[in-house]
Amino acid sequence: MVSEVTDLNHSGRAHAARKGIARVAAFAAIFLVATGAGYRAAASALDAALAERVELPRPIKSLPMEFGEWVGEEVPLSEGVQKIAGNDDYINRIYRRSGTREAVNLYVAYTGRPRTMLRHRPTVCFPNSGHSHLGTEEIQLRAGATTSPALVHSFMKPGAVDVRTVVLNYYVLGGDVTVDEDSFWGVEWRSPNLARDAGHYVAQVQIATNADIDNGPARRRVTQFAEATLGEILELLPKSGDHGGP
Repeated sequence: MVSEVTDLNHSGRAHAARKGIARVAAFAAIFLVATGAGYRAAASALDAALAERVELPRPIKSLPMEFGEWVGEEVPLSEGVQKIAGNDDYINRIYRRSGTREAVNLYVAYTGRPRTMLRHRPTVCFPNSGHSHLGTEEIQLRAGATTSPALVHSFMKPGAVDVRTVVLNYYVLGGDVTVDEDSFWGVEWRSPNLARDAGHYVAQVQIATNADIDNGPARRRVTQFAEATLGEILELLPKSGDHGGP
């Protein structure tokens, strides 16, 4: 009888243990489902938040269509290009100088999530589309009493007729002009900006024109246009410390 009682007690303990394990397993399954659902809900909410654009108090399209003799027209980008760029606002325009055959392409892109601008620069994008990079020089733009840096790049696309292009570009970071991509490479610029703070941004300005074998006229053209537009572009973009949204 003792042995029988002992066997019965052992059987009861085993049954209780199995029930305990089952409860733990059930709790673990519920926990995993709940946390998985919570994760999916959080990820979905984050994706929805990131899909909302960071809006400027004044959209970039409010940049004037005329700068002296230069008259612009809109050239919309395809949805595919917009998706790759990942910008919150942009303009892409052709400006033509009245009474001449001179023209420049002005592209201004704004993003409230500066990390999306990394690697978007002429020396990456143009070679990716088949252009050879011929060289780059840094210049100083003069607008009123101030000077600001800019880079002037030269490219050539080989073909039956070689296509040469001169591209001037610079960035605006918190209201300041820079040509150094490393200035918005740090951790503080990689946040998703869920508050959609319009003052936490980087903007890229790119001015391109066709060139001859002698890049001199094209270089002067993009420089003159950059100097004519610099003040208006800086006036449009928030200054450091302007943290309010629209």
